[in-house]
Amino acid sequence: MSQHRPGKPSECAPSTAIDHNSYGTSWFADQYPALAKRHGADFFSSDSFFELIHSYHRIFYENRGVFHQLGYGHAGKVGPEFAPRLEGTGRTKYVADWSLYDRHYGPLFDGSAFANTSRGAKPIPFVYLPINPEWPASFLWWGEPGYEREFVNVVSEMERHFREKGWTATRFEMFFNHKKRYKGFPWDGDEVRFVRDYAYFKEYARFLKEAVPADSPVKFVFRADVSWTMERQFKELAGIINFWVCGGGEFGWYDYASSRGQRLEYFTIGYNSAEGLVSIVAGFIAGSVSLIGFGLDSVIEVASGAALLWRLHHDLSAIQREQVERTTLRVVGGSFVALALYILYESGSTLILQKAPERSIVGLIIAARNGENSVTGR
Repeated sequence: MSQHRPGKPSECAPSTAIDHNSYGTSWFADQYPALAKRHGADFFSSDSFFELIHSYHRIFYENRGVFHQLGYGHAGKVGPEFAPRLEGTGRTKYVADWSLYDRHYGPLFDGSAFANTSRGAKPIPFVYLPINPEWPASFLWWGEPGYEREFVNVVSEMERHFREKGWTATRFEMFFNHKKRYKGFPWDGDEVRFVRDYAYFKEYARFLKEAVPADSPVKFVFRADVSWTMERQFKELAGIINFWVCGGGEFGWYDYASSRGQRLEYFTIGYNSAEGLVSIVAGFIAGSVSLIGFGLDSVIEVASGAALLWRLHHDLSAIQREQVERTTLRVVGGSFVALALYILYESGSTLILQKAPERSIVGLIIAARNGENSVTGR
């Protein structure tokens, strides 16, 4: 939902913009094959290509949205139209060519791409920078003085270029989109799970502070998308991250949520233990496979609850959390496989031998109770 001051559409100043994320531009060739074929190898540097990009921006802009393009992949490779071309190494690394970048972003940063729209010519409110662990310096040299030097050199040039162009209305986001599990880098940049990864954010914040003058009119921001350790990140990265992105459901990841979850699991384990014991005993007395199966299902829930309780006890330990979670999933999955095999065997043998279960009052009560929970969603 966009909120804005009353007035004519062209005069409204939105305080909320709907963010429409997009990744790269390689899909343009698939969406417009005839155009791509006409330009051949030059498609991604053609005027038609950049006009397409600006057309997409206009569509969202007219509807108070933002076409938010991320120009690099999980391994750090940046599309040529999303970053200036660099040359040199170490202290001599510099921006060699701004042409593709300026053709892409110039009309978006000065608003001219929206000149003929109902809202008028206004710069886009925010944009992803190409900065990532592999750009402008190779992560191969992380921790070396040369990595910091290359980063500061290039980002300083970017600040100066933006300032000289007068691109001071847009917020330029330094944002890390990679995750460790994608195997590009050994740390999470997006939705950080492990406290040890905070150190990278602190270092990049230091680099950015060194590269951008304190009195610069260019709006550089350090963005972080958070979930797993949100509350802790708020505390430990205060003053470092100045643009937080999170979902409402993520407030469940506060530190105290672990102890609260443990209390709920103790109750769940107790309840399911009693239910499972009664069901199994009643099932054996009545010779009911379904009742025994229901009891064993409760046993599995107890095992799952115990595994989850073990997981919660390790929730604040960054070192053990991943291993515990993997083991927990195996325990739960193995339990369900065991239950399926038992029910398959017992129901098959009962069908072949044509056994009829005895009547069980306890079983009827349990079945009725289970049916009630199913109907009410409990």
